[in-house]
Amino acid sequence: MKYRRLSFLFFLVMFVIGTDTFLVSPLLPTLTKNYAISTSLSGLIVSFYALGYMIGAITIGPFSDNHDRKLILVSGLVCFSLATAACGLANSFSLMLITRFIAVRAQLLLLLVPKFGLLFPKFFLKNRLLK
Repeated sequence: MKYRRLSFLFFLVMFVIGTDTFLVSPLLPTLTKNYAISTSLSGLIVSFYALGYMIGAITIGPFSDNHDRKLILVSGLVCFSLATAACGLANSFSLMLITRFIAVRAQLLLLLVPKFGLLFPKFFLKNRLLK
């Protein structure tokens, strides 16, 4: 049962990240109209995401080395889900940029910290892994 829950958690993490990452770019025209901004200004949504990724990669990696990876994975999933929901509820362009920046920082907890390939042998018996 423990293995099924962990497998589901790993699947959920990848699903949420993929949904957030790949849905924003196709929505830029809609967001441009919704926030009444120019097309070039809407590109900042993607730029803030990239900026948060760059800054987060430098800061979160060393932080995660000294803390429990399972705790970081679960808290990262919760923070990322909340920040992504806040992006959807953002009623102003500036709030969207802020929540997008926060969402990518939480996403880095999910991507940089656990490195799923490194976690599988830790949580699963070696004879249960596919080769």
